[in-house]
Amino acid sequence: MTPLAGTTVTVWRLPQDETRDGYDPLPDREPVMRELRATVGAPSGSANLSVGNRRVFTFGFTSDPFDFKGDDLVQDEMTGEKYILVWARATGGLGFDFVTGALRQVVGAG
Repeated sequence: MTPLAGTTVTVWRLPQDETRDGYDPLPDREPVMRELRATVGAPSGSANLSVGNRRVFTFGFTSDPFDFKGDDLVQDEMTGEKYILVWARATGGLGFDFVTGALRQVVGAG
């Protein structure tokens, strides 16, 4: 359990489909975990201005143990904000087991 949790999140994942290829439209993501205790940190300061007014922010996060997968979408249930998982790693310390990682959020048009 993460020692400090400021919110709960829902984890959304693309369903597995062995027949889908790179040209098929992506299906809707499905919730695989709800009310996961977590903390989403303040932006790390890496607001990269891309094309036009498009900005990419990176956030640190911690959560209770969960088997995250690449490209999971993490939605903060308190704010409604959505993030894409960059990386996640099982960690522990002081008698607690938890996950640390990074989230990415893209804002603005491309």
